[in-house]
Amino acid sequence: MEGIIARTKYRPTALADVLRDQGRKRNWLARQIGVDPSYVTYMLQGKFLFTEERAHKTALALGMPLYV
Repeated sequence: MEGIIARTKYRPTALADVLRDQGRKRNWLARQIGVDPSYVTYMLQGKFLFTEERAHKTALALGMPLYV
């Protein structure tokens, strides 16, 4: 499939738990990863998936490993 770039998408399975456990808010995470807070809300609801880049940024911001 020449010319097609595979883009893996990641589903945040424990993101809400991690944010709660760390005492962080969606707005904080949105600032850390460079997105609108509504985007984080949609991700938490399972409506949007993470790109690989955003998954890595989120893991770094939260100090958590990225499991695939």
